[in-house]
Amino acid sequence: MDIKQYIKDKRSDDEFNILDKDIKTLGNRDVKNSTAVPSAAGWYFQIITAIICALDTIMNLDYIKVEGEKEDIEVYFNNNVLPKYIQVKHSELSETPKRMDFLKKALTSLLTTSIETKGKYSNLVYACNFQDPIKFDNSEAYFSFKKELIEQNAIILPQSAQEKIAYQFMQAQLWLHDSNKGNGYEYNDKFFDWEKFIIATINDTGANDATQYQTLFDKIEILIDLAEMEISSGLKKNLFDYYISSFYKNAKMHRAKIKKIDIINPLFIFTMINIPMTNIATRIDEDEFDVELITTNYGDFIENISENHSIFLPILDDFEKFKIANNVTVDAQFIRSFILKEIDFLIPVLKKHNNTFTADEYRIIAKILTHKVVLKSRNISKIKKGTGLS
Repeated sequence: MDIKQYIKDKRSDDEFNILDKDIKTLGNRDVKNSTAVPSAAGWYFQIITAIICALDTIMNLDYIKVEGEKEDIEVYFNNNVLPKYIQVKHSELSETPKRMDFLKKALTSLLTTSIETKGKYSNLVYACNFQDPIKFDNSEAYFSFKKELIEQNAIILPQSAQEKIAYQFMQAQLWLHDSNKGNGYEYNDKFFDWEKFIIATINDTGANDATQYQTLFDKIEILIDLAEMEISSGLKKNLFDYYISSFYKNAKMHRAKIKKIDIINPLFIFTMINIPMTNIATRIDEDEFDVELITTNYGDFIENISENHSIFLPILDDFEKFKIANNVTVDAQFIRSFILKEIDFLIPVLKKHNNTFTADEYRIIAKILTHKVVLKSRNISKIKKGTGLS
């Protein structure tokens, strides 16, 4: 079925013939109610959806906005890839009676975005949490039996489903015509690309997180695999909890910006945690100060600072450059030389985070941090390469 042709034919009906008139009617960005506050459940679902999108596009991802200027979720990419705009609808009822109304409202917003951006997008997406977003007919019921329709292009749905979508699209155009008369945008669908219109449903019913958000756990598993880390249920759950605790708290502001590094950083954190400090003093050639005393008294600070990607990634970059510049075998003496060099970089950084240590304490903490990064440099490099961070 050709959706564009179907819409053209239907516009001869009395209900839609106003859309054939040569007038400019579509309104301004006020049609997106930027003051609308999602419910706690709605915000939670938006965050889940945003994280799934981030994981699904991690190689080219730059950042994601939740509650963006144009849509509920806006995905921005590197490498000149056009952004993806997502309109999210959430129902706390397992069988929502408003699915067609939700579809019309979603299409209204996405239509406006398509015109404002003049078609410069990679996808327009309608995402919801109910399994039957289009009210499938019995003959199409096999679609609704799927727990989730992830990235389902509208033009490959059954014809009657496409007709329902097209009908709601014209209803959206009429609504825009009536509510934004004379505000300067053309009402037509010139910039609405049906090849790029996606419908996605994400299941959020289940006995626990693992069954409630299986899609998210599946995407997390892909990320772990890309990073060449060992997949385990514990690591998957740790990542899930980390993402939710990190991004859900932004509900107080009803905004969130999720950068690529924010998605990858917990992998770095989990590989940097609990590195054994056994015999560290001999490895870093530190005799003038009690390393054990430092790690006992300031262990929490060392752990916290070593989880900061803005600290350990520059150390890793310096280490790689140091290896190239010296072109020698990496042995104990080589590592000691690098650690001594890196002290000058780290001490000013440490002082910004805590300026209460003595000069000797700064030196030994800088050595410990550098040693931790060097010890895990191979793991960190694999994560960076596998996830497209470098």
